[in-house]
Amino acid sequence: MPLMRSSERVAGRSWATSVPAVILTTLIAGSLGAGALWGAWDSAENRVFNVLLGLFMLSVSLVMLSGLRRSRARWSATTLDGRPGWRLAIGDPVQLPAVALVACTIGVGFVAMALSVRNAGGWIVFGPFAAFMLAVGAEMLRIWIRRPHFTVTADRLLYRGPGIDVELGWNDVEAIAFGDLGSPRGALQVAAMRDATSYRYELHRLVFPTDRAPEPAGIEIRTSLLPDVVGLKSLLQTMRVGGPSVREALISRGLPEESGY
Repeated sequence: MPLMRSSERVAGRSWATSVPAVILTTLIAGSLGAGALWGAWDSAENRVFNVLLGLFMLSVSLVMLSGLRRSRARWSATTLDGRPGWRLAIGDPVQLPAVALVACTIGVGFVAMALSVRNAGGWIVFGPFAAFMLAVGAEMLRIWIRRPHFTVTADRLLYRGPGIDVELGWNDVEAIAFGDLGSPRGALQVAAMRDATSYRYELHRLVFPTDRAPEPAGIEIRTSLLPDVVGLKSLLQTMRVGGPSVREALISRGLPEESGY
């Protein structure tokens, strides 16, 4: 029988015990959403309210269903400047647009409430909430469109995060370690050497800062975005210690799973 990490066993039990409750809640929310959309289609009365309620409940159902999926590393083969490598997808491709839809629906709901007041007081009360929720939804959509990922080749590393692009050559990697564990900023850090010539980064945001300038300098991937952060650290450490020949050999075998990672 294959060995499992303790974290995998705990995650398996948590996943199994949460399924009935999540499915029941999802069915209730989905039924309410479908009923509201049917009411909007069948009758003009309260149509805007029913459409917003339907979209909100269905998007909540989608968020909950996406949470049922077991997280696993999604590696794929890629090339970078003509060199073969691996690409690790970062984040959940379903949850982000679903959360964006939830936020945008709430924001439009606040706009509708402001309009229903029919005077400036409505915008004073509901306008800030509408702007905030619409901004959150737009930020989530921006991140989803960016398709965050981490690319590894025998020569360098490239991280395209939710709000940052970072590039670092293997020859300039000083250490690979965990940082800020136990906090929301807990991350896997690939630290750059002092005065690393290959190191460069650029921050991106629409409204809210979703990433920060790495400190210490290097690549910083939040552990909450990685399904197997321990396995990724082990893989990167092996590639750093082994040098170019080991990195090229690992990549030539296929995806990391082919080498036991």
